[in-house]
Amino acid sequence: MKIQNIHAREILDSRGIPTISTEIELWSGDKGKGEVPSGASTGTNEVLELRDEDGHVSKAVENVNTVISEALKEKDFTSQKEFDDFLIDLDGTTQKSKLGGNTILSCSMAFCRATANSLGLQLYEYFGMIYSDKNYNPETLRLPRPQILVLEGGKHGDWSTDIQEYMVAPKIDRFDSFADAFKA
Repeated sequence: MKIQNIHAREILDSRGIPTISTEIELWSGDKGKGEVPSGASTGTNEVLELRDEDGHVSKAVENVNTVISEALKEKDFTSQKEFDDFLIDLDGTTQKSKLGGNTILSCSMAFCRATANSLGLQLYEYFGMIYSDKNYNPETLRLPRPQILVLEGGKHGDWSTDIQEYMVAPKIDRFDSFADAFKA
């Protein structure tokens, strides 16, 4: 998949916090977008979210529109792994402190979606293709078990419990389809 264009901009996530949105266009004309919200709770071993002192992500956007764009344009990738490894090497730091973990992830997500579009696949089908064994069969591919968030706690709410998320998930083998499991 050959990169024709890549462009990032700042948007607001669902909590109104600035985040990065990156769009990649392949030479086939297919496009994909990746948007990376920030977590309310982060661990010490997580990659660095590149954020300006005022909370915006202009440096992350600039990194995509200059350093990453210059490195990716006209480059042809044969796999998601090759694309991701290229960006990891371009950053060259353990916690992605040069380009930013949010920056790299937005690019990775955009490339993934653009590639799936280019192949005429739904995103979950593309995941199945790239992460399955050699016996990949799209006819037997199933969506994962639905998981529904019923209560959010931890750092996600001031009033809440110490546990971050309470989720329910049906026993998938009791249902014939994802839709039936979701309804349950």
